[in-house]
Amino acid sequence: MTEHTLRFPDWLRDYPSAAFALGFANQAHEGQFRKYTGEPYVFHCLDVMERLYELYRKHNLLVPEEMLCAAALHDTVEDTDTGFQEITEKFGKNVAALVFWLTDIAPKEWGNREQRKRLAAERIAYAPYSAKVIKYCDIMSNTDSIVEHDPKFAAVYVPEKCRILELIGDITLPALLDTVHPDHAFVAVQ
Repeated sequence: MTEHTLRFPDWLRDYPSAAFALGFANQAHEGQFRKYTGEPYVFHCLDVMERLYELYRKHNLLVPEEMLCAAALHDTVEDTDTGFQEITEKFGKNVAALVFWLTDIAPKEWGNREQRKRLAAERIAYAPYSAKVIKYCDIMSNTDSIVEHDPKFAAVYVPEKCRILELIGDITLPALLDTVHPDHAFVAVQ
């Protein structure tokens, strides 16, 4: 078995709260592994963070740190014993609110997979744009893994996520600018 060690990317040094969030997610998801790769689950959290960081970076924008924190924590309430109260206490109400929008709240008792995923898609339509951007990065991360490792399930998964992507809408520069504080908008181009 391959040893998997979580390595924090260099750019994360500029985001100490996000680094703390990733460490928190690592502890919260301890003992959980990705279905297809066997990697620790936190690698998915990091992948979502990196996709978010790169999405902003390609437009020479600094990603808001609260969004990076929420990206790290996006599955923590859903998949661990961590609650929204703890997220609020450790990371603040803005991060907790984003995590709320990213948490799948439909239990299996609410219906079959199709019904639950339809409810999730309808719910994301009302989420703030910053939550939609993180959800977009989460979908891209999961889709890449599922298409590569489980084409049969991808035939079910991809259409479900296309519906959510329709509700999220375009991830465009003008919309991204609305999520960034004006004093922190542009990265120095080197």
